[in-house]
Amino acid sequence: ARSVMVVVAAPAAAAASVVAASPRPPSGVLTRSTESFKVLTECPLIVMLLFQLYPRYIQTTIPALIPLMVQALALRTPQRALLKHRAAATDFMAAQVKTLSFLTYLLRAFADFMRSYQESIPKCVIQLLLTCPPEAAAIRKDILVATRHILATDFRVGFFSQVDVLLDENVLVGAGPTSLRTSHEALRPLACSTLADLVHHVRGELGIKHLSRVVHLFSCHIHDASLPLAIQITSVRLLLNLVEAIFHKNDVEARALLVRILHTLVFKFTTLKEQIPKLLVARDEAAAAKEADKTARSQQVTREGARKAAMAAAAAAAS
Repeated sequence: ARSVMVVVAAPAAAAASVVAASPRPPSGVLTRSTESFKVLTECPLIVMLLFQLYPRYIQTTIPALIPLMVQALALRTPQRALLKHRAAATDFMAAQVKTLSFLTYLLRAFADFMRSYQESIPKCVIQLLLTCPPEAAAIRKDILVATRHILATDFRVGFFSQVDVLLDENVLVGAGPTSLRTSHEALRPLACSTLADLVHHVRGELGIKHLSRVVHLFSCHIHDASLPLAIQITSVRLLLNLVEAIFHKNDVEARALLVRILHTLVFKFTTLKEQIPKLLVARDEAAAAKEADKTARSQQVTREGARKAAMAAAAAAAS
């Protein structure tokens, strides 16, 4: 148990001020392990392994370990460090995200120990999304994955007050130069499904203003050909699940929202009417090409077998 605490606390205590205070070491000088964010990034995985090897220490160690991890999540990288030591700041954020992933791993089994952090953990997640560098797509992906894990538990209620922030797509996928749009587009399906999970759970608590933003956003997703079909289907289902919540608002704006949902779905049918024949033709062409390739392979195998048989017969005649 003491080893686990040392693994987490020693690097974290030293690392908390390194980004802000320590100059970058001269070229060729190695950073001490207790001041390395890359080492700190591996600590949650090491602790998880230790728990698997020595499960008898889990119950006594977790109560002291959870506050340390939450404190690590709450640390903020100074703006000056983001400008002067961007690589180190990114490594520090990667360590925080690994810590977040470890916390989500503990959520179900040790929910009682973490109940007091039900509001602070989602706030830390939002802060990580807001400060994550636009070029760190892998880190942002880990944040979104951790968020989905939290939304699958009772701790999702901490995100209910953050709906305004999360309805901004730039918060979820990041905003950056055109050169980074490819990585951002790769994150959009995960971001859309994460937001859909959140909205599904809070739909009864949303006001007309929020519902209007949700309807607009997911209507755009339905007509966005760059998104996978599964995400478009998820968007359709979400809009249909919103119908009852909107209907019970019982005012003019609610009626307008219902009409917008109906218009979105009807217009999608119009689009499908144009696209389905093309998709069927493409499907038939792909099937024909696959069959032709299969026939060609079969003929090649037959020719190869005949060639080997002829060679064997010639060899037998020669002997």
